[in-house]
Amino acid sequence: MRKSLQSTLLAVILAIVMIMTAGLAACATGDTPPEPEKYTVTVENGTGGGKFDEGTEITVTATVPEGKEFESWQS
Repeated sequence: MRKSLQSTLLAVILAIVMIMTAGLAACATGDTPPEPEKYTVTVENGTGGGKFDEGTEITVTATVPEGKEFESWQS
């Protein structure tokens, strides 16, 4: 083969290898972010409990039964 043809063929092969490598790297990292961790909030004598994704803001309301006194929130 002539040198210019060899050089062109080598350049094409290298380009194909680089494209394939980039494609494999993109597949390895993935486009899908991980699922957020879920937390369960249990509410006794109130409202606002349930299962929530990490970072979700919720409102919990205490309902104090008659004759009782609110003591504290616990985590």
